[in-house]
Amino acid sequence: DPKVGHLISAFSDLIYKLSNREHIAQLEVAISDEVTAIIMRHLSDFTSKDLTLLAQFSEQQALHLYLQPKGIDSIHLFYPEDAKTLLSYSLPEYPLELEFHPAHFTQVNFEMNQKMLKQALELLALEPQDQVLDLFCGIGNFSLAMALSADNVVGIEGDKSAVEQAKANALLNKIHNTEFHVANLFE
Repeated sequence: DPKVGHLISAFSDLIYKLSNREHIAQLEVAISDEVTAIIMRHLSDFTSKDLTLLAQFSEQQALHLYLQPKGIDSIHLFYPEDAKTLLSYSLPEYPLELEFHPAHFTQVNFEMNQKMLKQALELLALEPQDQVLDLFCGIGNFSLAMALSADNVVGIEGDKSAVEQAKANALLNKIHNTEFHVANLFE
């Protein structure tokens, strides 16, 4: 995304200044309609000087910064401290708004997501009596759009957190003809 592409050099400079630079395992990017968020996975603790540098950088670049010192459950919002934890994007053609945590899977390219969604719905040509099963439903990106045309949509996903978010997104959009369940789809 262009919002992040121009920051690569600046991120490189920032990481070089950190005392634990050899222990920065990855940067993960999540982009919403309003916010660019970065999850920084670090395998050792930051010093107070490091934390100051991270906060200053995030403020200068207007980023939300999440830190991940351990597994996925350790991800937490670092900057800005008072921001909402969830991000959101809209699908104006349907119209839908989906909230998500930066660690949730979302389609990386917003324009491509719109095109894939449109093509899927055109190919399905859903009728009001149709029942739909959406495997690997994530946070409900396809499921909720399909629910606008179908009788019922059942979404299945292996990530419990994403399933909870899909349910919350259904409520947010006042969609009541969906069910979401956790299951290992590789079995």
